Amino acid sequence: MPFCKPKPTSTVKKLEHAIENAIARLPERCKQIFIMSKLQGIRHADIAQQLGISVNTIETQMGIALQKVRQELEICHCCFLSSLFRGQKPNKTVKKTKIQPLFPPHF
Repeated sequence: MPFCKPKPTSTVKKLEHAIENAIARLPERCKQIFIMSKLQGIRHADIAQQLGISVNTIETQMGIALQKVRQELEICHCCFLSSLFRGQKPNKTVKKTKIQPLFPPHF
């Protein structure tokens, strides 16, 4: 039985677009290193050798790139979720209850 690849949904397409945009907004060196590492699968040591920089610099730049991409995706995620619930009224039937601590405080 051949492997069937599911058709991408609009949500998947939006996520792919958000990732592409986040990568495109990275500083040039971060973007280059991120693409080489994550999209092309090149090891950090090989990237360092190809670019003539240290592995430590590669790791630092990857940290910066991952942080920036993560921040972009969090913003995108929040916007996406808010668009899902836009125009809906909050559920007023939910009772607010005080949460009791699992363990009582010791005095």
